[in-house]
Amino acid sequence: MSEEQKRAVLMECHDNPGTGNHNGVRGTRNRAIAGYFWPTLTNDVANWVRCCHRGQLNDPIKTMAPVLHSIKVKEAWEVVGLDLFGPMCETARRNKYVLTMTDLYTKWIVAEPLQTKSASEVSAAIIGKLYIFGMVRKGRSLLTKAKSLSTRMKEQIKISNVH
Repeated sequence: MSEEQKRAVLMECHDNPGTGNHNGVRGTRNRAIAGYFWPTLTNDVANWVRCCHRGQLNDPIKTMAPVLHSIKVKEAWEVVGLDLFGPMCETARRNKYVLTMTDLYTKWIVAEPLQTKSASEVSAAIIGKLYIFGMVRKGRSLLTKAKSLSTRMKEQIKISNVH
């Protein structure tokens, strides 16, 4: 069987517009072996399906879940988690972002609206909340390890923790 004939068979068995069916490897192979044979049929079918653009778009992404490590917390405000959400729809006060601080012991959440996600505005919000609720034991170590925080913001947090 010529390469052109193999291609026509694979196209017919894999993606038949008349039936609206778009088969995977097993379905394409079963349809092909029902009426055709050549020595490399199974490998050719697998390669054909793997290279199919439409099939790749519909194939679910196969990822492994990362290993999670629990954080041991013994008292309130020992460790705080920070999240910055946005941009969102602008409010009447021109806020587009929300900074949340979550106490990992009590699960208490404090949210602060922000107009920008600039280092000065985010660090001012964090420092303001720390003055209201008290300093965090491990907050500084978590904040200084954050990759997205600018050097300026880290310095402002260090200065505030000293005072």
